[in-house]
Amino acid sequence: MPVIRKEVGWDKNVPIPVMLQPGDIFVREINMEDKTWNWPSLADFCKKNPHASISVRLQIQGNAETKQNAVWVGSVQSGENCQLEGSP
Repeated sequence: MPVIRKEVGWDKNVPIPVMLQPGDIFVREINMEDKTWNWPSLADFCKKNPHASISVRLQIQGNAETKQNAVWVGSVQSGENCQLEGSP
């Protein structure tokens, strides 16, 4: 079941670029209960699906602004499923 961010004014946010060198790792914590996701309550989902796991795909689509600012565009996916917090 895909979980996608709700359509809100994301273009009104100020981008904060993160420069990574080869071999660098950047980890961002994601809160699935912050009301910006098209997702039922995470706690309820974990109760109903005690063995659930999740994998993550980040997809950034290109447009004139990403091209102008030399922003990376594409898709990357996690290599392994992660167990959801709250699942036994």
